[in-house]
Amino acid sequence: MMHGNGIRTILTDMSLMNNNLRFVLWYPFGFLIALIMKLISPLFAKTRRNKNAPWVIGGHRGRIYADNSAALHDYIASKTSQPIVWIATDPLYRELKLKKMKVLKKDSLKAKLAILRAPVLIFSHGLDDIDTFLKKIDVRTGKRIFLFHTLTFLKKAIGKPENFDFLLAVSEEEKKNMSHMRDINKILPYGGGAHLDRILELRKVEPQNLILWFPTWRDTKDEQLNAFKVMAEIIGSKKLHDFLERENLHLAIINHINASSNFNLHFTNNNSLDSRISLHKPTEIIDFFAKAKCFISDYSGTIFDWLALDRPAIFFPFDEQAYIKNRDFFYELSQAYYGPVAHTIDEFMDILLNKKWENTEPYLQKREMWKNKIFSTLEPVYSKKCYETIEGLL
Repeated sequence: MMHGNGIRTILTDMSLMNNNLRFVLWYPFGFLIALIMKLISPLFAKTRRNKNAPWVIGGHRGRIYADNSAALHDYIASKTSQPIVWIATDPLYRELKLKKMKVLKKDSLKAKLAILRAPVLIFSHGLDDIDTFLKKIDVRTGKRIFLFHTLTFLKKAIGKPENFDFLLAVSEEEKKNMSHMRDINKILPYGGGAHLDRILELRKVEPQNLILWFPTWRDTKDEQLNAFKVMAEIIGSKKLHDFLERENLHLAIINHINASSNFNLHFTNNNSLDSRISLHKPTEIIDFFAKAKCFISDYSGTIFDWLALDRPAIFFPFDEQAYIKNRDFFYELSQAYYGPVAHTIDEFMDILLNKKWENTEPYLQKREMWKNKIFSTLEPVYSKKCYETIEGLL
C-alpha cells in the first residue's frame, strides 16, 4: 500500500510535469509577443514621460506579495494619489483580485501594455518579477528601479547583474555591498529598505511565548535534504517537546519560498509534530516577528531585520562548510552573528533548552555596530523615503 508521502510525491511530480509542458508550449508564443513589444515600445515614449501614469511593480517572480516591493506598493496605494499596479502569477493573482487590489496577471497582454506605458518599473529580484521576457529582450521602458527584496548585508547576490537604472540601498554600507557586481554610480545610499517599516512598528509590541525559526534555502538538492533531516530530528525531539511544555512556549517554523513544496512534503501531517510546533508560509514571517521572543536562523538576511527589535537570537549554521562552498559573503559569519552560535544539533539544543539565548549582554557592542551600519533611523519612514526618492528620479 502506498503511504500518504508517496502519493503526495507522485502528485507533486505530475504537477511539475504539467507546468513544464505548459511552459514549453507557451514559450515560443511569449517570445514572439516580447519581440512585438520591442518594436512598438517607442510609440509609448510620450506616455512614459507622464510620471502620473500608473507605475508597475512586482516581486519574487510574481509568486508572493512580500518584502520591499510589497511594502512600497502598500504605502503608495494607501498613502498617496499615485496610481500603481501589481504584477502577479496565480494563485497570488487571484488572491489579490479578491482583495480588490489593482493587479494584472504576469505575461498577460494587459500587463505587457501596462509595462510599455509605465513611467517606472519597480522590482525586488529582477525584471522577470513583472515579465518573463524583459531580461531576454531589450524593450524600451520607463525608469527601472531595483529595490532588492530585503537587506544586503550577508550573502552576495549570484547570477548576472540586473538591468536597472537605479538601485536603492538603505545606507552607505549597503551601497558598498551592492557595488560588488553592479555599476556603483547607479546605486543610491538612501531610499531602500521599505520593508523595514513594518518591523520597526513592532518595537513597541510585547513579544509572546513564541520562538521563531527561519532556516534559509539551500542551493543544492543534497544540502536541502540534509537541512530537512536536521530539522526533522529537532522537531521530533522529546527533549524539545518537554522544554516547550515546561516553559509554556511555542515553536513556529517558517519555510523559505524556494523550499515550499518540498518543505510541505516533508513536514505536513508529520506524525512527530508536537502540538506546540507549527509550520508556516514565508509571507507570515513579519506576523511572527511581532510575537517572537527569540529568532533562530542561519544565512538569511532576515537576521538584520530582526536586529531592529532588540530581541535575542540564536544562529544555527549546521552545514556551514558545505554552504559556503556555493555562496560568497560580505563578512565572516562570525562577524555577522550577534548572538550564541551552534554548529551541531547538540550545541543547538544546549543553547535553546538551557535558555542561553536570553542573555544578550555579551553581544551588545556587536549589535550596536550593526545597527549603526544599517539604520539611518529607527522610525518607520523607509517606505515614504523610497517613494519620494523614486518620484524625484522621474
